[in-house]
Amino acid sequence: MTTPIMPRIRLRVAFTVFYAFLIGGICFTANRIYHQHKLIELINGESPSNKAVKSVDAISGTPFGQGSNTVSTENMTTSWLQDMEAIQSERQEILQTACSKYVNQSFMTLEEFASDPNNMVSLIYNDKYKVIYNFVHKVASQHLVKIFNKNVDVEALYTANRLNKLKYGAAIMRLRNYKKFIFIRDPFTRFVSVYRNKFIEHPDEKYFKLLSKRIVQKYREDKKSNAEQMPTFSEFVDYITGYDKSRRANTHWSSYVTRNRACLLKHDFIGKLETMEDDFPYLFQHLLHTDIIIAGPRNNTTTGHTSILQNLYSGVSEKSIGKLLKFYENDFRVFGYNMSVPK
Repeated sequence: MTTPIMPRIRLRVAFTVFYAFLIGGICFTANRIYHQHKLIELINGESPSNKAVKSVDAISGTPFGQGSNTVSTENMTTSWLQDMEAIQSERQEILQTACSKYVNQSFMTLEEFASDPNNMVSLIYNDKYKVIYNFVHKVASQHLVKIFNKNVDVEALYTANRLNKLKYGAAIMRLRNYKKFIFIRDPFTRFVSVYRNKFIEHPDEKYFKLLSKRIVQKYREDKKSNAEQMPTFSEFVDYITGYDKSRRANTHWSSYVTRNRACLLKHDFIGKLETMEDDFPYLFQHLLHTDIIIAGPRNNTTTGHTSILQNLYSGVSEKSIGKLLKFYENDFRVFGYNMSVPK
């Protein structure tokens, strides 16, 4: 008995659609696994296996287009590259002019600098890319350190590949020959980030719990309210800008110029948190010459974020703000930030 023609056609169409979905699903899964593997290669310091480019979110590791901005080689036009080069030239010119005018760090040679390990506590090296990252806390430093270190355990991030752990000969060789880069942000917004992270979001960290108690005892006028041990933002400002200069040495809020030797070290690249969406892909493609483009976290300058800054600084006296500005004034000058609090 012969099968009617129409049912046979329907059967063939059904099988064709089924196989199309099956093959499409296999290709999608293989593509996703491949690009996840490429990200792992970069994080582990391994050589990528070919030249396929995939944009990956440096924070979550997910492909772009899933909750973040897409960056690809198609977006990196000649015009965009020229703009990025012009921005870097401008940042370098501002830094050199301000350093020569306001900061005296030129008296120390690179050899003298490398002879004291304490000078190099903020420097992390990567031999694969021949690069030194001058890290700054509260400027996406964890994400950048994870990319350059095999060990992604947060507790160990800042101990691996530290330049100050090397002998003099190995350290000076890298300082002379490796490219260097730094990422910074507006000093006033960084200061707020430190306060929120250490006293509001993670108040139980042992060091900052003790520090909170010390600040409240010294700077709270209403002694009866000392039961609330979390310092206000204004009290934190007064503590940091007090007469004891040792308070200013903490790596989370220390000056870029002082701790990171921004004027002494010649950085090949200066990145800013405010422009990371462009700075990250430019850094990885043109300074490090990788074939994977790592896109930076989004700029968090939303209305809500700005409102938080305004509310916190509105509770600080003009005198205290003046002291904080004095503390960071060379950072503002060297990196071209406007010396004013958010309004």
